[in-house]
Amino acid sequence: MTFESDTAMVFRDDLGHEIRFRPRPGATGFLRIRQ
Repeated sequence: MTFESDTAMVFRDDLGHEIRFRPRPGATGFLRIRQ
């Protein structure tokens, strides 16, 4: 993972996919999405 700014991070895999992470306003933990 690399930091893009003080509040955003990017994960990149070997295939070139990118996943961006940033905090949600008022968040106190991770958001879990169930499918």
